Formats: sequence, structure tokens, C-alpha cells
Amino acid sequence: MSEPNWYFAVAGAQHGPVSVEQLQEMLARDQIGADALVWRDGMSNWVAAGTLPVFSSPKASASAQPTYPPSAYPAQPNTFGQPSPRAGVPLDYYTPSYNPPPYAGFWIRFGAAFLDGIITAIAGYIIGYALDAAIYGTMGRGNQATALASALGNIVGIVVTWLYDALLESSEHQATLGKMVVGVKVVDLQGARISFGRASGRHFAKYLSAFICAIGYIMAAFSDRKQALHDHIASTFVVHR
Repeated sequence: MSEPNWYFAVAGAQHGPVSVEQLQEMLARDQIGADALVWRDGMSNWVAAGTLPVFSSPKASASAQPTYPPSAYPAQPNTFGQPSPRAGVPLDYYTPSYNPPPYAGFWIRFGAAFLDGIITAIAGYIIGYALDAAIYGTMGRGNQATALASALGNIVGIVVTWLYDALLESSEHQATLGKMVVGVKVVDLQGARISFGRASGRHFAKYLSAFICAIGYIMAAFSDRKQALHDHIASTFVVHR
């Protein structure tokens, strides 16, 4: 079970923290409705549970219109100036017009991947050239040196693309340079920033997307939420900024 970091409000009363699994179970059992307001650290506003992908379902989507209490109370601000739930303290409810995140389609993702491919190829070439020079300068030119340079070049290529993806997508930008240029980013199912570990898993899952005749990538063109296979594996979305 995940960390209990979700709060929910029903009829003006705050409850929590609970885990995402507990909230999903309460929704499934009709203990709370899809219009119940939910919040967790990292979200700027309270929103209806049914409007979030992690809680959405055919039943929830039909009734996912946010409802808000008739009165508002001062919130307990956290260090970032956002409302932070606190036991026994009334909440400050917001009434934004919330829409599901605009998912990034296949072609804009293709453009981002194309730019990223150019960037990582240039970086790999520079590092590989320096590595080859060091190997040939030490061992001279021969079959053994060539084999070693080739093997290390492949390793460097794997490491460069991995760190490029994982470090940037788990950073505050939530995007590689290519994604920044086209204006998209990677988020988890709650719309929050992903960790380095999840970004790493997403990167290596791309090998599976590619190995099956790139069908894993093409899935993004036909999925309702524009998820490629590696997005399904890592539980992520690519959305517009």
C-alpha cells in the first residue's frame, strides 16, 4: 500500500491522510462519491476525485462535477503558500474550473523524441570520440583496441541516453530538452513530478516499446490518454504544459 498522503472532504468535513488505495476502495464501495474533494501535497487546488485519472472510472466520470461547501475558512498555508490540510482546522476550499490534463499526442511526442535523438547522438559522439582517442592512444590500433572501443561505445550510449532521460524527466522541469521545446512534460497518474527511479524504469521500458516493431510507441496514437506502452508500465502520462 502506498504512503497515506491524500486528504478528502465530504460535507465540509476534512478527513485523512489516507492512501490512494484506500480512496479508490471508498469510491468503489460508494462510501464517498466522485464529487468528493481530494488533495495531496504537490497539488495547488482541491479537486473532485472523479476528475483525476487515478480515481476515474465510467461510473465516476458520469458524476465528476465538483461540489463545494457553502462556506470557506482560512487554510493553514505551508512553506510554499499552498493550502496544507491539518487535523481539526477548517479548510480553504477553492472553486477553480478544473479540466483533465491535455494529453500530448503521438506526433508532438515524435517531434520531441526526434530532437532528443539528435541531442543524445551528439553527446554520445563527443564522448565516444574522446574515449576512442584514449584507447587508441594507449593500445594502438588493432583488433583488440577496436573491439574494446566498440564495446565501451555501446555502454556509453546506453548510459548517456538513460541519464539524459531520467535526470531531466525527474527534475523540476519534468521534461527532456526535446519535450521542453515542444511544450510537454511527464507526470504520474496524479499529475505530479515523477521520481528518478520511475523515470529510469520508464526509460528502459522504451526498449520493450521498440523491440515489438515500435508498436509500443504507436500505441500513443490510439490510446484515449495518449499513453505509449512504456507509459502504461511506468504509470505516467505525457501532457502539455
